[in-house]
Amino acid sequence: MKRCGQVSMEYMLVIGFSLLLFLPVLLIYGFEREHLVHNVNMQQANEIIRKMIDTTETVYYMGAPSKMTIKAYIPRNVVAVNITDNEIIFFIKHQNIISEAVGYSEINMSGSITSRPGIHRIAVEATDQGVIISSD
Repeated sequence: MKRCGQVSMEYMLVIGFSLLLFLPVLLIYGFEREHLVHNVNMQQANEIIRKMIDTTETVYYMGAPSKMTIKAYIPRNVVAVNITDNEIIFFIKHQNIISEAVGYSEINMSGSITSRPGIHRIAVEATDQGVIISSD
């Protein structure tokens, strides 16, 4: 009988020690995953900004009636998008902190696009005063 109790106690110690080592790894994974998701969202926002500015400059130099449409994936956690004068700003929330992804252009831009996550069509249209950007 004593032998059977000893095996059970050793088994419980091994399992307890394994869980003790595994718990910090699980916590580190959770924190790193959140950080990685935020970095991916920021990178996607910067990519959209770059696309929008490239399209804005192309449309502007083509002249007043020209218009182009781009498809863009708006990442999750985007709180707002501001398009003013010659800058585009994406506000992205991460752990109650709002980060900004900003892009500048020499072209005067105005308009607004949605901050809902998902794939959207963004229309870029040249006018005499600059470029108007809008989304579906």
